[in-house]
Amino acid sequence: MKMVWKPVDELEISQLDSNHFVFQFCHWRDRERVLENEPWNFDNQLVVLSEVTRNEQPSEIRLDHAPMWARVYDVPFNLRKSRFVELLGEKVGFLPKAVMVRNSGYTPNMNAYPCFVFTVAAWGT
Repeated sequence: MKMVWKPVDELEISQLDSNHFVFQFCHWRDRERVLENEPWNFDNQLVVLSEVTRNEQPSEIRLDHAPMWARVYDVPFNLRKSRFVELLGEKVGFLPKAVMVRNSGYTPNMNAYPCFVFTVAAWGT
């Protein structure tokens, strides 16, 4: 993950067991960048991240949710609004954490598709 995340400062990785690791960032900006750009994968496996507070034991953190991006194509122009994305997320069963809708009018190569982040259950944790 060091090669993928390319931290500016040190990143210490400790293995808790065969499937759980602790990533300790030495600079808060590296941590924020990694968390803001979720989801991550390694070897075609989802990397589920959670922040650990000073009062928590890393081995007791529940890693059962991860953000996922979804992109919806061929949405009519009159529905390309944040509220439509929220309703779609609710219909699927997940509430969008963030919404991004690009809608600056029609251009032939326009990239105006509703995009949103779902928080979904992670399997195998």
